[in-house]
Amino acid sequence: MDGSTDDIDKKDTAVDQNTDINFVYNDADEYSVEIAELYSYSEEPEFHINREYFDKYFNKFVSVKWFEASNAERHSHIQRLLDHLESGDRKIRQKATRSLLYLLQGNFGDCELEEDQITWARHNVYLCIECGLLQAITELLLFEIDYDSWAVSSTGSETTNIACNNGSSNKPVSPTTTATAAASTTTTTTDINQNPTVTSTKHSHVTMADSADLRVLLSILYIMVETVRDGMLTDHVQQTGSVDGRNTATNQTSNDAMTKLREQFVED
Repeated sequence: MDGSTDDIDKKDTAVDQNTDINFVYNDADEYSVEIAELYSYSEEPEFHINREYFDKYFNKFVSVKWFEASNAERHSHIQRLLDHLESGDRKIRQKATRSLLYLLQGNFGDCELEEDQITWARHNVYLCIECGLLQAITELLLFEIDYDSWAVSSTGSETTNIACNNGSSNKPVSPTTTATAAASTTTTTTDINQNPTVTSTKHSHVTMADSADLRVLLSILYIMVETVRDGMLTDHVQQTGSVDGRNTATNQTSNDAMTKLREQFVED
């Protein structure tokens, strides 16, 4: 009997220990591979568009390359691009988002080595985080999403894209405005018993061109998230792998600014 009791106690202890499982997602590849997997072959022409938009606008204010510009000039230009994200002109917003994406892609047009591109991609991500890009892109993404299409899809009917037909300015509209306007685009019919029936009048076919704006915004968010995740992983490896306390303190001091930006990003 005593042996049976001991076995039961051991099983109970094992169950208690297994109820608290610390799962760590460890299926990510190295940084450059994770970023490369974001894109498809059909998006290759857009890389050149991103570069063209960035160079054309940046050269209006600065006569040197991005790498040669001062920190103040870089901050100022990012702020200009963030201001353009709030423009009522859709074309201006598109140019601004693609210019920002080019920055997060590491200014590949000016890099001769892949290592340089990756270095500048990381640097530009933290610079953009410092300037408030996460909040700006998140707000713009919420505006660009067609809320009505998501709501109507669950009931089997669809409406027109209000964001693309909201006057000549193409200014983003709020979900409330979208829903209100969408209500006026549905067709109401009356049956024999005078009971109104709402039917679908249009079917949209989304193409890559239609989703280009959303893809750019999602690409920006993905690169920012992956860069921060990779930085946090690197910090963890350095802290657990260092045996010299002084070296660890030195590394933490030199990376203090980036660490704070990562913490700010995660909190946001």
